[in-house]
Amino acid sequence: MGIDFLDLTFRIEKLLGVTLDNDDWFESAKGRARGDMTAGELHFLVGVKLREAELPVPWSCWTRVRVAVAETAGVPIHEVKRDSWLCEDLGLT
Repeated sequence: MGIDFLDLTFRIEKLLGVTLDNDDWFESAKGRARGDMTAGELHFLVGVKLREAELPVPWSCWTRVRVAVAETAGVPIHEVKRDSWLCEDLGLT
């Protein structure tokens, strides 16, 4: 996991109160080049982790994930779409 993913993990924890560990990232991106996943897959993963922790999934969950990804990648929020690849499209390392 690169520094961007560590930064993204901390931002998601701060914005949504859920913790993602290395296993979550690697399992979700299993079998993909460079372990990449889409922003939509990340949003789904965050929802799963919230439900596992018996926390509500806020209506603003997608927006919060987009904000975290955009700030980490240094891109405008409108560039973060559900089908945007975190590494390939948005440049996370």
